Amino acid sequence: MARALVDAASMSAVLCDVCTASKRNPPVEIAACWIRSRDDETRVLIAIDAPLGWPDAMRSKKFVQHVASQRVNVSADKLFTRATDRQIERRLNKKPLAVGADRIARTAHAALDFLSELSSELGLETLPLAWSPLDVQASAPSVIEAYPAATLLTRGVSTGSYRKRGRQGREDRSRIVRSLPELALKSDVDGVARSDHTVDAAVCVLAGLDFLAAKSEGPNDRLQQQAKREGWIWA
Repeated sequence: MARALVDAASMSAVLCDVCTASKRNPPVEIAACWIRSRDDETRVLIAIDAPLGWPDAMRSKKFVQHVASQRVNVSADKLFTRATDRQIERRLNKKPLAVGADRIARTAHAALDFLSELSSELGLETLPLAWSPLDVQASAPSVIEAYPAATLLTRGVSTGSYRKRGRQGREDRSRIVRSLPELALKSDVDGVARSDHTVDAAVCVLAGLDFLAAKSEGPNDRLQQQAKREGWIWA
């Protein structure tokens, strides 16, 4: 998890905290503490590295009424991937994990549990998705879906072997952190680059910055309602 303070004038951020949650230090408690520590006029945007919805085709009558052994009359691409996944692949030549087929579905489920528990902890009915910078208000935190690999690709930053252990992985993580000029660090580079998860958390801050600066590509008019059901990657 990462927390940053954004300068709205320069659209830069100071990365104040980077940590790893655990059973002893649950993510909901960390996030709630960070949010409560702000002043009343500070707006809060949560950029979360997980799908926040499932493909529309999984709700379709053809799939819901499917019987074992019969042919599935929905294409695999539509059944397993969302409109935003296909858009990211077309734009950036990077295919997100398919939430309808891969283990990422469990991550999505956990992310939605996290958001539900956080809203309860804060005494809110829900944490709404933001669809434009104007949706981010001081009255309540709002949420966007981030995909760090896509955010880095929009900047021309190669991920290399940053997920691997060993020297090469450490060097690639440090290189990524040093290549993010919009992000000022309160801690040392090695602290932020200690794992691929902490790097991803820092890059989620950049996804939030891009969203607030209206640099991310949102759904067009034709896809807006579908995106509200399936979720949308802001990159």
